[in-house]
Amino acid sequence: MDWSELEKLDSTGMKESILLQGESVKQSIKESHKTILEVAESVRFSNILMTGAGDKYLIPMISEYIWEYFSDIPIKTVHSRTLVDNPPRWIGKDTLAILLSQSGTTKDTLDAMELCTSRGSKCVAITNRWEKSEGRSLLDLEDSGGYVIRTKTKPYPEKPLPSTGTFHATLSLLNLLLLELLAFSRNDVDVEHALALQTKTIPDLTDKLSKSSRVIEWGKMAAEWGFKYVDKMFYVMGDGPRYPIARKHALIMLMEGVKADACDVRMEEFVHSLIETLEEDNKDKKPLIVLKPPNQTKTTEIFQLVKRVWERQAGKEKILEATPQGIDEKILLPEGSLESLLSTPLYAVPLEWQAFYLALLRGVDPGVSKLVGKIRSIDTLAKI
Repeated sequence: MDWSELEKLDSTGMKESILLQGESVKQSIKESHKTILEVAESVRFSNILMTGAGDKYLIPMISEYIWEYFSDIPIKTVHSRTLVDNPPRWIGKDTLAILLSQSGTTKDTLDAMELCTSRGSKCVAITNRWEKSEGRSLLDLEDSGGYVIRTKTKPYPEKPLPSTGTFHATLSLLNLLLLELLAFSRNDVDVEHALALQTKTIPDLTDKLSKSSRVIEWGKMAAEWGFKYVDKMFYVMGDGPRYPIARKHALIMLMEGVKADACDVRMEEFVHSLIETLEEDNKDKKPLIVLKPPNQTKTTEIFQLVKRVWERQAGKEKILEATPQGIDEKILLPEGSLESLLSTPLYAVPLEWQAFYLALLRGVDPGVSKLVGKIRSIDTLAKI
């Protein structure tokens, strides 16, 4: 396979964005840690709301686990469109609203910002935009008593790609913000340990995995495996905090980037629904991409069941395991329950490489979206 020839299809520089993800995380922490500390020292709240759209909706679904590991203060993630259309009554002056948008101009998230500010909530935005736009943007919060935390990607500004440094940088800054909020309110050695992992260990591992020749070669192998099934449909499965990564891979990297049908599945739901698709009545068993949980997690037993049943009913050729440490054994993930939560974004890296090369095998430019960039409201959707 002449991959170098196929890579000429990459007109948006997605390969470079994947390679530079770790550096984007490090640079973002360096540029914005001071602002995060200012926010942690200033805001007071009784509950936390996190909101966004696309992968910026999935990011806080991961971060929730870290907050709930340490705190009994309520936290909830709501899609920004859902938030506006069905606003919870509890959002108010005691709410810390964290709004996520790469461009800072996502309509649904801007509408959510207006709702939260109208309720008197304390608003914090995380965005990759540093310069104010002509119209509305999350940066308007700086003029109305709110806060803006900026990611700094390499390259900057980063295009809205299915696999981006903005995803990893935004998740890192959100985790860091939540941990600094905890550190400001208590003296806890476990929180300090988590802060060290989030500011040093995870960025370094993201950098090493994104550039690992073994991970890249695995991505090519996984792409060739997927190419056999790309015109059918993939199931992508993850457990707990890794489920949003599975959802991102299915709905964004495969559907948006590869233009392939895919469905995300919670591993915990396997025995309640998905197992039935393996019955003999279904003659066309679908391929499964499964994120193997770390050994210290309680979901390992379910994973072994999934693997055993899928291999027996669908065939060993129709299951693909994805685990960073299993792909490159030289890159050791830290062990422990907290470490498992913080290392969740690392699972995205090999999957990004799979999607990148699978798009190339299909003759698809992996970073180009012809429709999704236009859909911002019912009115614009009607014009397509």
